Amino acid sequence: MLSFVVETAQLAGSSEVVLVVGKQADRVKKIFKRSVVYARQPVPLGTGDAAQHGIQKAKHRNILVLNGDIPLLQHDTIQKIIQSHQKKNADLTFLSCDMKDPFGYGRVIRKKNNVTAIVEHRDATAQQRRIREINVGVYYGKKTMFLNSLGRISTNNDQKELYLTDVVHLLLKRKKRVIGVKITDDDQVQGINTKRQLVAVQKIVKHRRFMDKKQQETPGA
Repeated sequence: MLSFVVETAQLAGSSEVVLVVGKQADRVKKIFKRSVVYARQPVPLGTGDAAQHGIQKAKHRNILVLNGDIPLLQHDTIQKIIQSHQKKNADLTFLSCDMKDPFGYGRVIRKKNNVTAIVEHRDATAQQRRIREINVGVYYGKKTMFLNSLGRISTNNDQKELYLTDVVHLLLKRKKRVIGVKITDDDQVQGINTKRQLVAVQKIVKHRRFMDKKQQETPGA
């Protein structure tokens, strides 16, 4: 699964890939060896904590944050995020998607097409839960911005963890420019938390490979 994510980052132009590892770090290192940089997260304290460990290891000025359990994301989507970030001179750009079934995901709240908030599903009102645009959890911005913001968030939540989403909340509160790049292909953002989701993603991968092979075999394609 991680191989898909690493390859996508490299195809998008990332010259350095940092993997945040934890309990099964040795198994991951056997696969990737020295092709990536490793950041150790001793205790899993949330997505914000994981991102902080990884970003501290990174050498480059700009940072792209990806999830290890979203293997179908395409490199041209990442390039679209980066291009939009640069064009609009944003402080932070994140990926959103219109989902057929957005249950469980954080909803993106907009006013006149501008992002004003991200509301977690459990905190959303009945009206907000009808919103189909969700936060995927893919982010792009300056390293200094990430570290400064991550240093300001707290564990004052139900799970007592550091949430990467709180960086968005903090920047919006400080009137910073936060851009949401929206896609409609929800296959790209399918996460894997259960065996059923794993099977569903495997089917999509097989279909993609079949279509790619078919296209290659078609004269003039």
